[in-house]
Amino acid sequence: MRGVSSRHGRRISDLDDPRNWSRSINSEFADHHEDDDEDEDDDEQEDRSLDLLVKFVSNVFKKVSKRARKAVRSVLPVPISTKLVEFSVNGVLLLGFLWVLKAFLEVVCALGSMVFVSILLIRGIWSGVTYLQERRNLRINKLDDDLRAWTGTQPAA
Repeated sequence: MRGVSSRHGRRISDLDDPRNWSRSINSEFADHHEDDDEDEDDDEQEDRSLDLLVKFVSNVFKKVSKRARKAVRSVLPVPISTKLVEFSVNGVLLLGFLWVLKAFLEVVCALGSMVFVSILLIRGIWSGVTYLQERRNLRINKLDDDLRAWTGTQPAA
């Protein structure tokens, strides 16, 4: 069946190869803009980065879990099931990770709160100083108006 042609003039063996399908689809719909390609490339690159990070964390977790299971297995008696040891070790590792993550988030939130309060304090002081300056300027202008009333002079308009 390799030599048999399809109705579009392609060999059937060409149709079996998924790379040829993507080329023919891309050539049919080559009417898209370059901006869309750049956005899609950025999205794909971010997805790849996230996939690599997940794989890295997963591999690290597996290695740490394996070492911890070996260490626990050397201490525990033999009749305890392997599945139970694996479950408990993985649970302890996950709880430890979540505990560290919680501590990190507490630090970030505390720093964020401190920044927010400091910005709020600075804005409050700034508003107070501005208010006092406006009041002072208002008093000075009022005094100038009072002095002009007593002298009988007025500014030219």
